[in-house]
Amino acid sequence: MPADSEVTFDDGSVLDFEYDSGLALSGVFGMQINESLRFEPEISYQENDIDTATIKVGGSGSTAVNGDATSLSFMANLYFDFTNNSSVTPFVGGGLGLAKVEVSNLTFAAAPGFYLEGDDDTVLAYQFSTGIAFSTSDLTTIDLMYRYFTIEDADFEISEAEFASHNFFIGFRQAF
Repeated sequence: MPADSEVTFDDGSVLDFEYDSGLALSGVFGMQINESLRFEPEISYQENDIDTATIKVGGSGSTAVNGDATSLSFMANLYFDFTNNSSVTPFVGGGLGLAKVEVSNLTFAAAPGFYLEGDDDTVLAYQFSTGIAFSTSDLTTIDLMYRYFTIEDADFEISEAEFASHNFFIGFRQAF
């Protein structure tokens, strides 16, 4: 679920983009540092449709927008597990890395002649997580996790844009 993002165009106009919920996939391969700390390199992909643009500066009103926003990120995450004697373990974590953000097939209902085939930028990304892990055996765990993911502003050819999302994940961990 992406948050609204403010997009500042080179002509000085500023729009708020709203997105539809989309797909987020993540894969990690990590290691347990000690009883409470975990380290996980991660690769994630997120895709959302751009739905509406509201003009903040340079006019007024809203217009329907069609387009896609994607993010491919490579993160280094560190998690702290609040270990206890039950099979339920709360945790918090954070990560830092890079994200390639791309906007493609962008059209505006209010500007029928405008079309942006695609533009991308690679920027610094970071995320914060919290969740609950349910141990199903000594080696397997099911995670329910909330994650806030955000980037430095992406600098596209005709605009600068922010991007952030609120993600809910169901995960499966297998220890070896």
